[in-house]
Amino acid sequence: MKFTVVKKGLYYDSVKLMLVTNKLLEIDSIKNIAVVMGTDLNKDTLIRNHLYSEDAEKATKNDLIIAMDTDSLESFESALKIIDSELNSRSNDNSEEEVYLSLNSAIKDYNQSNFCIISVPGEYAAEETENALDKNLNVMLFSDNVSVEDEIRLKKYAVSKNLLLMGPDCGTAHISGVPFCFSNHLRKGVIGLVAASGTGCQEVMTIVDKLGGGISNAIGTGGRDLSEKVGGIMTKYALQLLERDSDTKVIGLISKPPSEQVKLELMTFIEDNLTKPVIFHFVGNDELIENQKIELATSLEEEAHLLVKKAYPSLATKSLHSELKENQKLLHYDVIGLFTGGTLAYETLYKLKDKIKDLQSNLKKGFHYESLNLDSGNIILDLGDDFYTRGRAHPMIDPTLRNEMFQSVISKDNKLILLDFVLGYGSNREPHKKIKELLATRSNNSVVLATICGTYKDPQNYEKIRTDLENLGVLVFDSNASMVDYVLSSIK
Repeated sequence: MKFTVVKKGLYYDSVKLMLVTNKLLEIDSIKNIAVVMGTDLNKDTLIRNHLYSEDAEKATKNDLIIAMDTDSLESFESALKIIDSELNSRSNDNSEEEVYLSLNSAIKDYNQSNFCIISVPGEYAAEETENALDKNLNVMLFSDNVSVEDEIRLKKYAVSKNLLLMGPDCGTAHISGVPFCFSNHLRKGVIGLVAASGTGCQEVMTIVDKLGGGISNAIGTGGRDLSEKVGGIMTKYALQLLERDSDTKVIGLISKPPSEQVKLELMTFIEDNLTKPVIFHFVGNDELIENQKIELATSLEEEAHLLVKKAYPSLATKSLHSELKENQKLLHYDVIGLFTGGTLAYETLYKLKDKIKDLQSNLKKGFHYESLNLDSGNIILDLGDDFYTRGRAHPMIDPTLRNEMFQSVISKDNKLILLDFVLGYGSNREPHKKIKELLATRSNNSVVLATICGTYKDPQNYEKIRTDLENLGVLVFDSNASMVDYVLSSIK
């Protein structure tokens, strides 16, 4: 039986709605459910999941839609009570945290705040961002699906007011010792980072921490900032901030390769405006740069090593590569990469694409999601891609989809399965729980490799996760680059 309820003018954050939806799906009597705001994108999700109705069609982006397929009216009514309780409860009964219905009402109580994190559907994001900038707040814009025209306009406005606009689709930042969204427990130090990518930033930050170094600030810019259209508006402003920051001695820049024109503009900008040494890593580009001020790292791991070497000359930057047994030769194994971190997936694809024939990936143009077959062939998947996160939380928050894919391949023979576990304050507290259960019951010859992106003080307990996985036969690496190098040596 299918039911729809629309609650007019009732807004909730998309991440909270996704988590509530996932919790309700655990109830046996509920066959399918979506608890979403009435945006066009969410309505498309309802159509695909066969939950669309006339009531849902009439809903606006300011309305909450609860669409459900259940066994009975009683189970539907029971589910509504659970949804109401979940949406209106606090995560900690002893919390003194206040809940506000608007930015304006929050500022009345916290008028000394200078930062605002925005996580709303893309249809609302530009308006809310402009409102925050009007009030002289720096913004971390977690939302995606913001038009590039709005991004350019708002970033220019932010810079004109000497404010940061990190995003859209910015998942990681670390400002003056304070972690934002998906970030980690880090040492304070003298290395400043500017990063378009979230997990790329986390990979470098956490390796710096393991090597004994520390981070002054890590400023996210969003994945499109170095595109031809945006032209590095926020990257350039962030570099200037780190140049003026007395706590920063060395600067690292992390991004997918920009266009040649944007790269040249960026080089010129650094030459003209920065005195501090800069180390680049363009993921998927390892060409050398002839410039005394700029170094280019060939991997995220090397970026971290070079930053530590430059910032802390007396600190030995030993290799983090795990001491492993002699490599198995896995010439006839299919490589299956199931990644929650997009930049880690992209780095893996770049390092393997010329070595593995017919390597498929949703990071390549022309990929057909509908024809995906994990039973045969080599494939690298970014499970944080928009296709996989429509109507569900990011896999770093909710790893259910990755767990389901892992379950489908771990039962097969001759699979070399690559996993990442990204730790930190915004991530799932037990990202390996279901994987561990599945590994305990396997009875085939497939091989599992894993990399853990995190620090020893992250809330998930880095060392326990590593020990749990190793006890079940997983080969665990401290960096994604070292895991991929192991794959390359195994398939030669």
